[in-house]
Amino acid sequence: MRPLDLTCANTLGLPCLADHGVTIRSLSEATASWRSLRGQGLRLTVLGGGSNVLLPPRLRGVVWRLAAPAPRLERHGRVEVFGGVGLDALVHSVGEAGLWGMENLAAIPGTIGAAPVQNVGAYGQSLDEVIEALEVLDLRTGQIARWSRAQAAFAYRDSLFRRQPGAYCILSLRLRLHLKGTARLHYDGVRERLETLRVSEAALRPLHLSAAIRALRREKLPDWHQYPNVGSFFKNPVLAQAAWARLQARAPALAMDRYERTGGKLSAAQLIESAGWRGRRRGPVGMAQRHALVLVNYGGATRADVLWLAGSVQASVYARYGVRLEREPLML
Repeated sequence: MRPLDLTCANTLGLPCLADHGVTIRSLSEATASWRSLRGQGLRLTVLGGGSNVLLPPRLRGVVWRLAAPAPRLERHGRVEVFGGVGLDALVHSVGEAGLWGMENLAAIPGTIGAAPVQNVGAYGQSLDEVIEALEVLDLRTGQIARWSRAQAAFAYRDSLFRRQPGAYCILSLRLRLHLKGTARLHYDGVRERLETLRVSEAALRPLHLSAAIRALRREKLPDWHQYPNVGSFFKNPVLAQAAWARLQARAPALAMDRYERTGGKLSAAQLIESAGWRGRRRGPVGMAQRHALVLVNYGGATRADVLWLAGSVQASVYARYGVRLEREPLML
């Protein structure tokens, strides 16, 4: 074990030093390392791609990072993949194999083992739709068990793993993809982007659609390599019908008549922009000009800076619209 600088291992670029770092390459290594750490009384933190976390300046104990061996593609669209594989790399691999089910998740940073925690989703697709089973290590007992999708209790940007932070490590996943699929093209800009790529719907393949999604994300979101961020910083709030009616009375231009069409989901970006935060900067942090939902580290920011700005945005939106925004990234 060795000290590990995690400043470049989180997409928000927050300075963080871990006491020790360990790379896990297999289920047996995970079990052996867990037993060793428990014997020494060391605290264990599992870090994926660092794309959905707010790191502190110092992480005590040991940080696990999972290795990234190639996924195993089986017959009939099943895929076995170790948790350290990058999500976007996996989207590309299965797309090359002509498998449908993950193409709209292109260009999302992070690892496949961490992605189920918040049940990542984009452009009308979510990860839980293709998960068949998960190999899960209980970090409290050291036991490894195979979980079904139902056991993970997935919901919109949520799961049992998120609701019990630090309790589990997802070591591997079994995915069920499809040789024939229906492309999801209903989000704004997707069909238009395919037209610029000169791809007809009749000739559409998973790689074509993932290329279109990558292009859209490049247009809308700041590149985290240049402007460190975690993507969407807040969840889109889901309102009960009574709350939606109150919002319509308070801000009819915002709410309009979309309750049934969206299932009660409201655009957090629209709320933040309407409250005047798009493009506003406070010291080393700010809300991006290109997308109001993205909080950016412009250089030298700490977790305290990030939390201060996030809290200011939440308070402003609540005071104006009576809607509480929930943060997406987890605090470690």
